[in-house]
Amino acid sequence: MIKIEELFFSYGNHVVFDDVTFQLPERGLVAVTGRNGVGKTTLLRILGRVYQAHFIGSPQFTATYIDTEYLTLDTLTVAEVVEVLSRQGKHLKSEMLSKNPLITQQMLSTPLGALSLGQRQRLVLAIACSLPTSSMLLLDEPFNGLDVEACTSAQDQLVNISQEKSILFATHNLQDMNELATHILHIDGPHLISLEKSTLK
Repeated sequence: MIKIEELFFSYGNHVVFDDVTFQLPERGLVAVTGRNGVGKTTLLRILGRVYQAHFIGSPQFTATYIDTEYLTLDTLTVAEVVEVLSRQGKHLKSEMLSKNPLITQQMLSTPLGALSLGQRQRLVLAIACSLPTSSMLLLDEPFNGLDVEACTSAQDQLVNISQEKSILFATHNLQDMNELATHILHIDGPHLISLEKSTLK
């Protein structure tokens, strides 16, 4: 298990997490749940070091956070983004990215700024599934805007990856929790984050 201890984080006077300790599995799909505004996205960004916060993590713990805001170069086409990222070598499985079924032929010639929400999610998930590094992958509402075919493809890829690493994904979707998640991480205010195994897994 990966242990996170003494987590503190606040926005000004608003305390989001106050001395919280919890555990995460080293492998599997973990649905991050809780009411709106409780801190699901904030937790993912903290674990991915997007937000600076105090916490003590297990020595083997590394994590990568990625969402649609990652796609900032709006004038580049998807093909150009794939080419640029593929040059990163050790940081990306370039062949896996270029051949990912989530990236359609139509998308390749489309600038990032012209992509629909679903297409942006497709690209982000394709990139996420091509990352070889880190012990944990962090995704925020990754299936928003996806059609059934893309959602199935994304979920199948994430299930395969989760055999080797832990994938945390924030969601409100009960079907995702019941049919996909191996674990549920529930956030219930600044003092309580609890992990339980999915009853259907």
